Amino acid sequence: MAPFSWEGGLMFGWLKRNRRKRLPADRLRAVVPEILSAYAALHTKYPSAVMDASWLPVDKEQMVDVFKIAWLRAKTTEARKSIERGWLFLPFFQVGVGESPIDMRIPNDGSPGEIIAAIDRLTPWEELTAAEFRARRREIEEFRKTNSN
Repeated sequence: MAPFSWEGGLMFGWLKRNRRKRLPADRLRAVVPEILSAYAALHTKYPSAVMDASWLPVDKEQMVDVFKIAWLRAKTTEARKSIERGWLFLPFFQVGVGESPIDMRIPNDGSPGEIIAAIDRLTPWEELTAAEFRARRREIEEFRKTNSN
């Protein structure tokens, strides 16, 4: 398997957002590269945004399974680290974001009022993603510890 790449790829028809049915384990294992490609494409298109969890190629629980499968299949430490970086971006998918991604950048050319309004709008999402990021980091560390040779 090629290392996880942030260069993205095309989404395949079966990965469309409106399909939230869980894939059986054998099917999931078979399509890991396509799922990772679709996931990377989202981050390439929206690098500084929080997106609705429904945009994921599969639900979050299955995305974790995808990262675990990819990590176990990876042949090099570099490839595993790349997979872990992708795994750490999972908190940028949250329920309730809606149809439009939320750009997490604070405008640097806005008025003080616009900047304060942006901070107020982004703070709940930042807190949510930061908390999940810490949990995902612990999850990865435990997985690595359990599965390292």
